[in-house]
Amino acid sequence: MSWPRFWLGLWLFGLGLSYSNVIDLLSVLQPWFFAPALPLLLWAIPQRRRWLSVMAIFIGLIWLWLYAERWLPQPRPDTTPALRLLSWNVAGWNLNSVDILRVIDDEQPDLIALQEVDVGLGKPLQTALASKYPYVEFRPASGAAQPADLALWSKWPFALIHPCAYWQCYRRAYRVQHPQQPLILVNVHIEHSPIRWLRFEREREEAAIGQMIADFGQTTEPVLLAGDFNTVEQQAGYAALNTVWGDSWHERGVGMGFSWPQRSWHPPIVRIDYIWHNAAIRPIQLETGAGVSDHRYLIGAFDF
Repeated sequence: MSWPRFWLGLWLFGLGLSYSNVIDLLSVLQPWFFAPALPLLLWAIPQRRRWLSVMAIFIGLIWLWLYAERWLPQPRPDTTPALRLLSWNVAGWNLNSVDILRVIDDEQPDLIALQEVDVGLGKPLQTALASKYPYVEFRPASGAAQPADLALWSKWPFALIHPCAYWQCYRRAYRVQHPQQPLILVNVHIEHSPIRWLRFEREREEAAIGQMIADFGQTTEPVLLAGDFNTVEQQAGYAALNTVWGDSWHERGVGMGFSWPQRSWHPPIVRIDYIWHNAAIRPIQLETGAGVSDHRYLIGAFDF
């Protein structure tokens, strides 16, 4: 067998496995299995490898069918948004409050939902944001074994609802007193699932998402769920969320929305950070941005 055929066969085999969910690690990277199509086509055409060219074009057409729509500019409703929400996993090791304040100053959100906020980062943020965001809850870490935690800053008063132990629900939920009408905001950070024999142990994710659906799935007032869900579109957690709430990025974002892991030498390769909404709230615009963290942040504009 010639090397081109060998690599083509291996590539197609991996592409097939990525759709099978037999090997979770391949399923997580499913969109990237289409990447070789273009370089293969550019190599095959001058080499006059017709069957390789046809195969590359065929795979490319599948990619276009699955993902091209995401790159089209999204129409924006001609309305002033009722609120802007910043959601960001700032990374537990990150103590650079200056960079986070820069992002907040650039984006001008009304609500700031942060995940993995270290105590050493939370204190200077509280001081700097006190005048513009007078309402804040920072759930401080209670011990070295507990991860950096969740924090919410708001321009409007809020109250904690559906309290639940972090290790059980991986979230904090609030009723925010927006001047137009109250809304529910759920700040989420589901700890990543451990891997056993190339499969994710999803019990933690399924339990946390199931509890969110039970608590907020039937709510008729506006609901936003934002944060690091540690699930991708190919996994069961995403499917469960998507049966109840709308994926704001799919509706008003442009591109794949990859958010992790961000590094100086490569872009993020998966999307695990989301803002979900129910039927009572409408996304207007979703964008990602970068700062000192291994996650990109999400900034969304919404209307009632």
